Amino acid sequence: MGDRGANDLSTLLKSLEALRNARALALLAATSALAGFLIMIGASATGRSGDPFGLVFAILLATIVALIGINATGLVLLDQVDGQAGRDILGAILDGVRAALSVAGALIVLAAAFAVIVLAAYLLSWPALIPGIGGLFALLLAGPTLAATALACALLAFVGPLILVAVWHGDDGMPALLRALAILVKRPFAVFLRFLVLGIILIPVALLLDGALTVAGGLVSGFYRSDLLGRTPALAHAGVHWNVLTGTGASGLTGAGVSMSLVWYLSFSLIGVVCLLGSIFVYRAVSEGVNPGTPLWLEKARAWIAQKIARDRDTGGTMT
Repeated sequence: MGDRGANDLSTLLKSLEALRNARALALLAATSALAGFLIMIGASATGRSGDPFGLVFAILLATIVALIGINATGLVLLDQVDGQAGRDILGAILDGVRAALSVAGALIVLAAAFAVIVLAAYLLSWPALIPGIGGLFALLLAGPTLAATALACALLAFVGPLILVAVWHGDDGMPALLRALAILVKRPFAVFLRFLVLGIILIPVALLLDGALTVAGGLVSGFYRSDLLGRTPALAHAGVHWNVLTGTGASGLTGAGVSMSLVWYLSFSLIGVVCLLGSIFVYRAVSEGVNPGTPLWLEKARAWIAQKIARDRDTGGTMT
C-alpha cells in the first residue's frame, strides 16, 4: 500500500507538467479571458440599464465558452498523457465543442437529479410547520435532510471531473455519467483520497496566487484611480472577487478594471490546466476495471421509445 501510495503521489505531482504544454495553456487562457470579457460586458450593461438580463445572458455565453475551452484543453492534455503529437488548436476547439455537448447533456441530467433532491428536502420540511408537533418533525427530519443534501453536494464535486474525463476518453454524455457514478459507488475512498491529494497540491498555490493578486491589485488599482479593489473594504473579500469577475467597481467598467480582471482570469488558468491534467490521472487510476453497463430501466426506456417511433411511422405510412 505504501509503494502504491507513493506512486499515486508521484503521478499526481506530474500534473505540474501541464504547465509545459503551451497549446493547452493557450487554449485555456484564451477561453478564460474571453469568458471573463463576456461577463464584464454583461455586468457593465446591467449596471447601466438596471436590467439583469444582460448579465444573465453574458454568464450563459461565458459558461458555454468556458465549457468548450475546458474540453478542448482536456483533449490536448490527454494527447500529452498518451504520448501523441497532439491535435492543433482548431481541431482541439472543434473536438471540444463535440465533447462540451456530451458533457452538457450529462450535467443537465445531474442538475435535474439534484433539483429533485432539493425539492424532496423542501417537501420534508412542511411537517415542521404543523402547529404543536412541528418541532418534533423538525428534530427528526432536519438533520437527516442536511446529511443527504450535503452528500449530494459532495457527489457533485467528484462526479463533475469524472464525467469530463470519461467524455474525453470516448464516452457519450449518459454513459459518462453512469461510469462516473459507478466509479464513485465502487471506489469512493480511492476517488476521495486522490482528489484530496490533488487539492493539497493546488489549493495552497491558489490561495497564494489569490492573496498576491488581491494585495497587488489594491495597490495598482489606486495608481490608476480604479475602485476595482482599492475602495473595497478589506473584510468584504467576496465583494473583491465579484468586482474582479465583472471588471467593475462603483464607477462601472474601466480600462484598468478590465486589464486587471483579465490578468486574474489568465493567472488562474495556470491552476486550471494543472487541475485538468490531475483529473485525467485520477480517472485513469480509479476507472480501471469499472464497467457500469446500461441500467435495465434505461434499456427499457430506449426500447419503448424505439417501439413508439416505429409504431408512429407505420401508422403514418398506412394513412398515406
